[in-house]
Parts: sequence; C-alpha cells; structure tokens
Amino acid sequence: MAEAFDRVEWSFLKRVMEKFLFPPNFINLIMSCLSTASFTLSINQQLTGSVTPTRGIRQGDPLSLTFSCYARRAWRILQAPSSLVAQLLKARYYPHSSFLDFGKGHHPSLVWNSISWGKTLLQSVLRSSVGNGTSISIYKDAWIPGYGKILYLQKPATLDHKVSSLISPNGDLDF
Repeated sequence: MAEAFDRVEWSFLKRVMEKFLFPPNFINLIMSCLSTASFTLSINQQLTGSVTPTRGIRQGDPLSLTFSCYARRAWRILQAPSSLVAQLLKARYYPHSSFLDFGKGHHPSLVWNSISWGKTLLQSVLRSSVGNGTSISIYKDAWIPGYGKILYLQKPATLDHKVSSLISPNGDLDF
C-alpha cells in the first residue's frame, strides 16, 4: 500500500518552499537531503543495479525530515515576530536580544531546543542583503559572506557603526 510520502514529487515540494519564500540556499539544502538517496538491489545475495528515486520523502532518513521541521518552526518565528508564539518565546528566552542572536538559556524546554536547532540550520543558509547599510552593524552583524561577525577587528568605543559609513556616494565600498 503506497503512502502519501511515497508520492510527493520533489519538484512540487521545491515549488511549495519557493511559494512560501524560503531562502534559496535553504531550499537547495532540503532538496539535496531528499535527492541524494540511491538504492542497490540484492538478487540472490548479489548486488545488481541501482535505483535513484525522483519522488518520495526519505522515510528511511527521519533525521533530515526532523531537522527540516525544526528549521520551518524557526523560519516562522523569524518571519512573524509579532505572532503570539514568537512573542511568548521572546519573553521567555530572548527578551533583550533578537531571535538570531539568542542562546539556549537556562533549562530550555524540548520545544525551545528544537527551535534552537532549526535556527542553527537556518543561520547556515541565511544571508543578509546589505542594501544601503543603514540597519547593519559593522561589528555585530554577519554581513560579509563566509566571515560571520567580524569581532576580531579593532573596535571603536561604540559598536554602533553601520555599514552605510563604508559605502561611498556612488555605491562602492570605501574603506
């Protein structure tokens, strides 16, 4: 008896994630988890041939499916910070920081642990758009791909310098 999970077309799943505006890197990560499966056939104790599926969610790999659920929860909090759940979690776990900057805190609940794992997965694929740089801190935000936060640079007394101070009027970086 076939189950619904066995009939999910990967292209459909990708289009759904795109429709919900998931970041492209995250979509690629999930699609990579799904599409890297292959099976080898054993006939009369001899391994013969292989099959590479094009649909179905890999139920034999529940870890990747679980992590995608955690990342989806974290994405919802990130995208809807004014929702009741996001506000409750903020009040309990990160009242003085942003969702992406929080730690686990003391005695986190199982739900909060799972959201923390999802946040970590999201952070591995999220990128900021610098734009005009007025809302991005040079020292506090990870605005250079591949470098994370640049806390190792010598900092002025205040850490409130924005990336916009490094952009010339013609749009070039002006160090």
